[in-house]
Amino acid sequence: MLRHAKLGVDLPLLFVHPSRTGALTDVQVRLEDLTGTVLDTIDATEVVGLAGVYQADEDWSPLTAAQYVAIWTSVADGMSVVDEIRVHNAPVGDIGAGVARYYQRDYDDAGETCQLVIYDSDINVKHTVALTEVATIAGTYRSSAAVTIEDEGVHLLVWKKNGVVDAVEVIYAGEQRGQRNVRVYAREVVGTAVSGTTPVEVLASCDVLVSFTDGTPVEQVTTDGDGRADFVLEEGVTHVVTLRKTGKVFSTNNVTYVPVDPDEDALGVQGNYWHLLTESFTPTFDPVSPLGLANLSLMTVKIVDLTGTPIQGARVLIDNLFSPFSITVSGEVYGVAGSRVTIVTDANGEAEVYLIRGQEVAASIVGTDISREFTVPDSATFSMMSQIVGSDDPFTIADPSLPTYDPRA
Repeated sequence: MLRHAKLGVDLPLLFVHPSRTGALTDVQVRLEDLTGTVLDTIDATEVVGLAGVYQADEDWSPLTAAQYVAIWTSVADGMSVVDEIRVHNAPVGDIGAGVARYYQRDYDDAGETCQLVIYDSDINVKHTVALTEVATIAGTYRSSAAVTIEDEGVHLLVWKKNGVVDAVEVIYAGEQRGQRNVRVYAREVVGTAVSGTTPVEVLASCDVLVSFTDGTPVEQVTTDGDGRADFVLEEGVTHVVTLRKTGKVFSTNNVTYVPVDPDEDALGVQGNYWHLLTESFTPTFDPVSPLGLANLSLMTVKIVDLTGTPIQGARVLIDNLFSPFSITVSGEVYGVAGSRVTIVTDANGEAEVYLIRGQEVAASIVGTDISREFTVPDSATFSMMSQIVGSDDPFTIADPSLPTYDPRA
């Protein structure tokens, strides 16, 4: 495993035995350069309360910026494990010192009680963090709040499941060049502007998903009571920020954002703090119709591109084939008029409309060759795509019925 260290700073040496079972005897760490020259040999002792974790009895002070090898041995137990140590003038940390971040770990089972304990190199507890199961991903546990390791240097991450140490990691907290703190404040418009002021409310308990433009997920955070979500994102790289909340569709969504160096931004230290203002509506609603919901079916359609990104603004045409051309409800006969209904997909690539059950229609997506006929099913809801996939094209071959004649006549 590769460790990082800073030149001129004494380096605590920590080692986690892969099996973490059974105390080892006479553990030592031997430091060598890449030529195999032995630079130092230091005895190590198991850390009290952390089975399988060993710490060198002395810190090591590398003299030059270079790559070194730490060989942990226990001759009596036949153990030999090699770590690499890269010493820099300004090492890049495994995680950013002074950077708030969320910690997450995957387990096989749901319903566990999980915890993360963060120690500094002197084995002092710096943070004890409860991990809660992600509601939408069984077996994945995540810190409920962002945690900041303030001090640069070596730290231990001790993961516990049901009170028992499950895993231990040695990490270096330091500068993460190219990583920027990004804070998003989600707000939604809730009324019409009055005297130039638009009424807005915080968008709390809303999932904010960040991904690269190719669809690769980066991180997901749920906004707090202030509508705030914090991320650590790569500087200069285009990200896509998506809002998601059950029962809502957002007018502004899938926003692209490029984190910058705040020192280079006109807003100074606020360069990566920004507000995402949107409007939301509840897509599913009861139509005002004398036919009643019992005679209507809610048709939904979801459209994405080849990368899986939702397409906003796609137009879907529903043409009336006038069969049947009337419907009788409670003894009242209604004519079914109107040749076409047009719906447009939102930022999530979704659109929906109520249609009369049993009506024959032709559905098409503008800009594609998709055009199919089907009968609106007798159900409360249905997917347009499930109806048209596998259906025949509505086009038929015309038979001109030309008269025959005798060429000999």
